Amino acid sequence: MAIACVNNKVVRESNEQTDADSIGVNNVLGIYGGKMPCTNCDAIETVLSLSEDYEFKLRYKYQGKSDQLFEHEGKWSLREGRVVLEGVDYTYKVRKNSLQQLDLFGEEIKGDIASRYMLKKIE
Repeated sequence: MAIACVNNKVVRESNEQTDADSIGVNNVLGIYGGKMPCTNCDAIETVLSLSEDYEFKLRYKYQGKSDQLFEHEGKWSLREGRVVLEGVDYTYKVRKNSLQQLDLFGEEIKGDIASRYMLKKIE
């Protein structure tokens, strides 16, 4: 009986991995936007574009601090249900019609402000 439980656990972990890997690139393509928390400004207004040629454009502005627009461009990839941007420290977990920014260790941000680390699909 214990062997069956162990086998069920292994199958469940295997299915979770398959689910993450089965997220198709076409389901991730698009433009995402949101206002991320900021410690020394009102919010970080963020727009991320993911194109089918695996190019990304990340634009953000520190609201209430500066009108300067910052931009990063490069290649992106989809790994284990996460969007990885070349040259950018953060990764994003793929959610339905949104991307959840993860912390610098690739872990989900917890607590009261966790829901503010989301970029919603706008196109």
